[in-house]
Amino acid sequence: MIVAPFLFALAAAQSSGGFSREESTDLLDFSYSWPAEVDRAPALRARLRADMAHDHAEMVQDAREGQALAREQQRDYNKYDYSKSWHLAGISARLISLAGDMGRFEGGAHPNGNSEELLWDRRTNRVLDIRAMLGAAALRRLTPRYCAALNAERRERDIDIPEDDSVFPRCPALRDLRLVPADSDHDGRFDSLEIHVDPYVAGPYVDGAFQPVVRFQAADLAAIPSAYRASFAPARR
Repeated sequence: MIVAPFLFALAAAQSSGGFSREESTDLLDFSYSWPAEVDRAPALRARLRADMAHDHAEMVQDAREGQALAREQQRDYNKYDYSKSWHLAGISARLISLAGDMGRFEGGAHPNGNSEELLWDRRTNRVLDIRAMLGAAALRRLTPRYCAALNAERRERDIDIPEDDSVFPRCPALRDLRLVPADSDHDGRFDSLEIHVDPYVAGPYVDGAFQPVVRFQAADLAAIPSAYRASFAPARR
C-alpha cells in the first residue's frame, strides 16, 4: 500500500476550559488535555507539557515503525492512536489532585488503556505519594471498604466475583493501584479516595476498568503529615 502524503492538522486551545491538543495525520491520531486548574501551577503545567512532548515523540516513532512494517508485509497500515486526558479530582489551598486516562492503539485486536495519578504540591513544586502520606496502617484500614466497593461495582455490572485468586485477584492490593484523593463536596479538602483498577487487573479485558470510591474516616487520616492536614477531612455523613 502507498500511504498518502503526510497530512497534518493540529488544534491546540488554551482557555478558561483548560488545554487540549488534537492532531490527526495519516500516521497517527494524537490528543492530550488537562483542566484549567493546572494553569494555576506553572511548574505542573511545564511537567505536563514535557510529558505530552515525550508521549508524542514516542508514538510518532512507534507509528513510523508500524507503517514501515505494514509496507514490508504488503498490507494496509492500521493508523495508530494515542490519547491522554487529565481530570481534576480535587484542589485545596496547597494540593492539586489529577486522575489521568490514557488510551493507546497500535494496530492490535483492540486498544489498550490505563489510568494515572498525580498529586501535586504547589508550594514545593513536586509530586507526592498518597500511599506514603496515608501510611501502611491507613491502607490496611481502607482495604476492606475498598474490596466491598469493588464487589458492589461488579454486582451492579453483572460481573462475577472471582471465587479465588487463581486467575484474577478478588481484590487487587491497594499498593498496586492508582489512588487519587478526591474532593466530593468541593469544599477544598480531600474527603475520599478514588481507586482506579485498570482492565486485566481485576478481570478480563471485556470487564473493563473499575473505579470504587472509599470515603475517608478520621482514623484514615491520622498519619497525614501536619503540613498537609488542612487539605484532608473525613467525609461528611
